[in-house]
Amino acid sequence: MKHAPIHAPTPRPGRIHLASGAGPMAGPMAGPTAGPMTSPIAGRFLGGFLGLTALALLASCDPYGDFNENPNDSLGGVDVVKFPPANLGTGGDRKRPGVGRFVELRAYAGGAEIGYFSFPMPAVAAGGDPLRVRENDAPTTAVPTPSAFVFDPTETSPFPADDDYACNPPRGYVFDRRTDEMDLSQQGIVFSALPESPYAEGMAATSSYVPIVTQVALPTADTACQAFKSEALVAQGSSVRPGGSGILPGSGKLLAALIIDPAALVFPREFATGNYPANYEDPALAGKPHLGFGLQRYGWFKRYIVGYLEGGYFPVTNEMVMEGMPATMKMVTRLRPQRLFVPRRITMGMMSAAGRAGQGYDLLEAKRGTGGYSPLCQIWEYGDPMMPIASTAVPRNVSDVLANPALNAAAVAPASYVYCLQVR
Repeated sequence: MKHAPIHAPTPRPGRIHLASGAGPMAGPMAGPTAGPMTSPIAGRFLGGFLGLTALALLASCDPYGDFNENPNDSLGGVDVVKFPPANLGTGGDRKRPGVGRFVELRAYAGGAEIGYFSFPMPAVAAGGDPLRVRENDAPTTAVPTPSAFVFDPTETSPFPADDDYACNPPRGYVFDRRTDEMDLSQQGIVFSALPESPYAEGMAATSSYVPIVTQVALPTADTACQAFKSEALVAQGSSVRPGGSGILPGSGKLLAALIIDPAALVFPREFATGNYPANYEDPALAGKPHLGFGLQRYGWFKRYIVGYLEGGYFPVTNEMVMEGMPATMKMVTRLRPQRLFVPRRITMGMMSAAGRAGQGYDLLEAKRGTGGYSPLCQIWEYGDPMMPIASTAVPRNVSDVLANPALNAAAVAPASYVYCLQVR
């Protein structure tokens, strides 16, 4: 999969590129402590949100209904007012798009440093199975996996090689990240559902959202790029795409796609503070704020722009089980996680504390693109709680943990899971 430089985003499918003036850091770009972004493109996100709010106040209507004259137009950034807190990012505010941020976590796999984005698994009913996603090839209600229309995917990626879509850009088109809302040489994923939380005064927000979609693979040949902005436009494929649409191989795969506030900043682990290091290799960027763009992607929902983090396909297992009254045979499809190891106790400097996932010393079984990778992790522990492991001495390879009986590696009980999306 092609990945743009993390310090200067370049065109990718459905990606929005924010800049003001020349160069990746020109203009007053928002840093991690800044308020809502003020660039022309960010204004589309905020304008879309404010417009939807005004409509909701003026009339009781579907805020995602068609209300402009051209049914092919973009309507700006999606309204995040119902997004759960975890989809807004750290410091996020559902009434102030763009103030939250997401930071890639440092971890290790196969002897090398990697990064991942963590997302909590929602609670399931007592006796429920959080890994069960299908029964007899039909989705379950406990773990929702709505459809998402994915264009020109390959066998191993939901995007074409080198982000080279078969769709037709406008004649003479050259992407301009300063002014273009979406790259018109590409086609963003079309989502069919958004994360929601039933906010209530005085009560903590809850959500059953999981970052899983069921891929419906479609071609873009003979279509205008970014022509598909909603399910309705996909359904009208015969009018939008000459010859109609055909489902491609790969449909039915479960894809990790974590929907986020499209205006939120996303920082690579190398720039977790939101700034370039003072000794950064490019003196022109050293010590300056990072853009917060480069790892996220952008797609569509009912003609609104949706931000998301893409973590690859979920491996699954299929098993015939006997269930029900009367007992009947059924095919059960379950997600297959990889293991994420944390020490039972860790020492950082002079301080000692219980080990926790997401603190920079996690050990994963597999890096994305290698066998065993999964965007879902099961938490395991290792080490003697009476003999803390120094943070500088944590193992870098799972085999080092499993081969040492003294480390007593075991799954956390009861079973604990976290979504662990590696986006690069």
